[in-house]
Amino acid sequence: MDKAEANRQFARCMREHGVDVPDPGPDGNLQFDAGAAGDRNKAVAAASACQRYLPNGGELQNLSPEQLEQARAFAKCMREHGIDMPDPDPNTGLSAILKGGIDFNSPEFQAATQACKGVVQR
Repeated sequence: MDKAEANRQFARCMREHGVDVPDPGPDGNLQFDAGAAGDRNKAVAAASACQRYLPNGGELQNLSPEQLEQARAFAKCMREHGIDMPDPDPNTGLSAILKGGIDFNSPEFQAATQACKGVVQR
C-alpha cells in the first residue's frame, strides 16, 4: 500500500472514531491540525486505534539528523511561546505531546503553533 492510500485509510479511521481529519492532499501527505481535532482525549484514543494504518505503525524511525533537529527546534519554539512541549525522543522522533497535558484547543497552543509553523520545512 502506498503512502497516500495509507494516509487516506488513517484519515477515514480517525473520522470513524469521531475526529474530523481531512483526506490527504494531492501529495499524499496528511494535513492534520491538532487544534481542530476537537476533544483531546478522543483524538488520542482515535490516533491509537488508527495508527496501524501509518508506516511502521505510527512510529517514526530513521529520522535524518536534519529532521530530528527540526523537531527539536519546533519543540523549543513552542516552549518559548509558553507551551510545555518536550524535545523529541532521539531514537524515534516522537515526543510525549499526546500523553502530556497539552490542551490542543487552547488559544495559547493555537497561537504557539501559528508562531512556530515556519520552523518546520516540508
